[in-house]
Amino acid sequence: MRSIFSLIFFVVFSLPVFSQEGLKNDLKKEALEYRKEGYRLQSKGDFKGALIYYQKSAAIYPQNAEIYNDIGVVYESLGNKKDALAMYKKAIEIDPNYLPAYTNLALFYESIGDIKKATKYWIARYRRGKKGEYWREKAKEKLLKLGNYKEVRKEILEDEAIDLSKDIVYKREQERLKKTEEARLHLEMSVSLFNQEDFSGALKELETALYLNPQDKELQMQISDLYVAAKRAYTKQRIKHYVDEAMAYIDKNDYLAAAKEIEQALSVISRFSR
Repeated sequence: MRSIFSLIFFVVFSLPVFSQEGLKNDLKKEALEYRKEGYRLQSKGDFKGALIYYQKSAAIYPQNAEIYNDIGVVYESLGNKKDALAMYKKAIEIDPNYLPAYTNLALFYESIGDIKKATKYWIARYRRGKKGEYWREKAKEKLLKLGNYKEVRKEILEDEAIDLSKDIVYKREQERLKKTEEARLHLEMSVSLFNQEDFSGALKELETALYLNPQDKELQMQISDLYVAAKRAYTKQRIKHYVDEAMAYIDKNDYLAAAKEIEQALSVISRFSR
């Protein structure tokens, strides 16, 4: 019995919560539809009609910073500068990270010749923007043209220096990774040639890998170890070749030619022992 009452209690007291949440979502959708219609009218030059729908959207869902910025744009287009300014500031009040309102405020103050306040909002727009973003770069251009704000100019130039340093580091890292990958490919080729007993080809691949000087320590060690093994195997291969040639000449009773082959073998041994 207790469990039944608990279930009834949960259902009854949960219904208002679910209803409120559903109502909130419905209002958001309705507000969005009003905003879309307002934008459609605005794009056709019907600013008064757009204003009606934007205001309906704001009345239904007043937490949306975007709609106040939209209203501000329309007011400014209609010549109502006072209300336009209030709407732009309202957008930032609701969402301090809503960037278009900072741009519109900077442009607004520029249009009325208040450079000090325009600079304030260009600085805010610059600092909140992301590298490469159009309006951040535009804000930077505006600020660099202002002659009485040396500290801002200094900050921008320092930011550019940091960005440049990051770009250089990134390019170097990419080059390092590229060299490492190339060295790894040459190592893989040398292993294949080594297994085929093409020690001369393996050495050429390993020399190229060493020239690339990869910064991967483990890779460097693998290349160096195989280079020593390939060098030793190549030396043995050459010595055996000269000895086999000498024995063939001896079978032919050509001892002079055999002696020359032995000399070649001894020369290889001597160079390898140094």
